[in-house]
Amino acid sequence: MKRHYEIARQITALRHDLGLSQREFGKTIGVSQQQVVKWENADSGYSLASLEKIADRLGLEITVKFSSRAAPSPPGSLKVRKIPIRPEEEEEIKANIEWFSKLSPLRRLRAVESLNRFTRRLLDASREFRRSD
Repeated sequence: MKRHYEIARQITALRHDLGLSQREFGKTIGVSQQQVVKWENADSGYSLASLEKIADRLGLEITVKFSSRAAPSPPGSLKVRKIPIRPEEEEEIKANIEWFSKLSPLRRLRAVESLNRFTRRLLDASREFRRSD
C-alpha cells in the first residue's frame, strides 16, 4: 500500500508542477476528474496501462525503483551509448530548450503531445521501411 501513496504523491506533484486543475489534468491524459481524485488520494490502484497513459501523454518515462533488498548491479555492468553532438546541433538544442521553457504549462503539454505523435509516426515509418528491405 505504501507504493500507492508514493505514486499518488508523484501524480499530485506532477499536476501541480504543470499548473493544471484535476479536471484539466484528467482531460489531458484522457480520464475523468474523478479518476484523478482517486489516484491522488490513493483510493484506486494503478494499472501499468494507466501509468503508461500518463507517461505517454505527458512525454515522460516510467522508472521503477527496487528496495535495498535487490542485488546491486556490478560496477561497469551497465553500458551507456554516447552519441556525439555536433556544435550546430548543440546550439539548436539550446535554442529549443529556451523556447520550450517560455511556454505555459498547457502549451508545453501540447508541444510534447505533438512531438510524441510525430515521433511515433516516424518510428512506424522506419519499421515499415526496414520490413520492405
